[in-house]
Amino acid sequence: MTLPSSGQLDFNSIRAEFGGPSSNVTMSTYYRGSSYTYAVPANSNITTSATGQIEVPDFYGAENGADYLKVAGGSYNPGGKAANDNYGCSNALQTGLPAMVDTTMKVGSTSMTGITEWNVTSANATPVFRFQFQQTRSYYQDNTTSRNLWGSRAFLHYNTSGSLVQTFTMGNNCGYGKSTLGWYPAPFEKGTYATDILPVGAYRTNEDTSTARGATGNPVTPFVGPSTGSPSNGSWLNATLYVKAF
Repeated sequence: MTLPSSGQLDFNSIRAEFGGPSSNVTMSTYYRGSSYTYAVPANSNITTSATGQIEVPDFYGAENGADYLKVAGGSYNPGGKAANDNYGCSNALQTGLPAMVDTTMKVGSTSMTGITEWNVTSANATPVFRFQFQQTRSYYQDNTTSRNLWGSRAFLHYNTSGSLVQTFTMGNNCGYGKSTLGWYPAPFEKGTYATDILPVGAYRTNEDTSTARGATGNPVTPFVGPSTGSPSNGSWLNATLYVKAF
C-alpha cells in the first residue's frame, strides 16, 4: 500500500508500511536507499542520509518496496576468445554475477515470484536481456492472463538517486498462448502435453520479435536511456537499481 498524501500520519504508520527491526527503530532507520525504503520516485522527499534531517511529513505519499524488484548488479567477463560481457544478477544461469536481492515483483496487477535471473549478455555488440521467474501451471494455460500481463509491458529501472536510468518495453504480442503464437515468456517443457509444462518462465529480448510473435507483432523496444535514446550494452546493470513494472 501507499501512505496517505495528506491528513493524519504518524511514526507507527510509517513503521507499519516499511517494516523494520524489532528494536532500536528510529526515523533514521527509514532514510531513502536503506534496506527498508527504496529509492523510487514516490519516496523522493525522504533524505538519502542516515544522519540527515528526516521528519514524518517527508513520508506523505511514500510506499514500501514490496512491488518493486531490487537488483544489486555486477559485471563479469569469463575471458577467452569472443568472450561476452555480462551485467546484472543471476542465481543459476550466468556464473560470475551476484545473486538476486529480491525474487518477487509486481507486473501489472500480478505478483511474480521466484525471479532468479535479471541480466544482460552483450555478444558482438548486441545486448540480450534475460529474466526468469516461476508461476503456476494454470497461468500458462490461460492465454488471456498472459497476454494482458506481458503485451507492451514497460520495465522502468531507477538508480539509488531515484532517477530513471533505463526502460524497455516488451513487444505487443508478447504473452500470447501456445494455441496461437507460442508461449512467451516461455515455460520449460518436459514433453508434448500441457501437463508436462514446468512452472518456470524465461524471457529473452532477442526472441521477442515480430517474426516469433506473428507477422503483425511489434518487436521489443531495445533498452534506451531516458535522455539519449541510445541502445545500451547492458553496463548500466552493474549497479543497484529498482525496477517498476506496474
